[in-house]
Amino acid sequence: MEDLVIAEPWNTNWTWLRISRRASSMWRASPASQWSAAAHSDGYAATGHLLGLLAALPAPTAAGERFWSDLWRSSGTAYLLPVNIKDSVLRSLAGEGTGLARQILSAVDEMPPPQRFAAGEVIGQALVESDHLPDLKTQVIGELWLRDLELTAWRVLHADRRSDDPAGRKAFLDAWTSV
Repeated sequence: MEDLVIAEPWNTNWTWLRISRRASSMWRASPASQWSAAAHSDGYAATGHLLGLLAALPAPTAAGERFWSDLWRSSGTAYLLPVNIKDSVLRSLAGEGTGLARQILSAVDEMPPPQRFAAGEVIGQALVESDHLPDLKTQVIGELWLRDLELTAWRVLHADRRSDDPAGRKAFLDAWTSV
């Protein structure tokens, strides 16, 4: 029987799991299991994407110090400084991304439009320097990165919210199977 291979992107070692098709077919047998697995899968994928977005920025080392200082000044928020998100990033690497997601959403919420624009410029400049992106304005690239970060943080929180309510899952399943 053929195995499915699943990557755990939140694990820094990129652990690969092998699941036999027989084991994976058990998920199909139980709608509650499907829901739970999908919610956790969505949350893990979104957490991995959050980490990927952060990894695209300069590393929080001496070489990246200027970027992080510029981001702090331009955004007007200290929520995104490495010293303030370190613990949440490390928990996210272990698969628990809700703390990082909440902190990111708080940071974005704290930025009024002029500061968001300025932060987008700083982020875009860093991304242009590190990636080979098409000829887009640095502010556009930074704003797209911020939007992606914000929406991905929302996905992490939304997936977490869905996964822990058995009564809500049953009501949802009952409603849709009775249509």
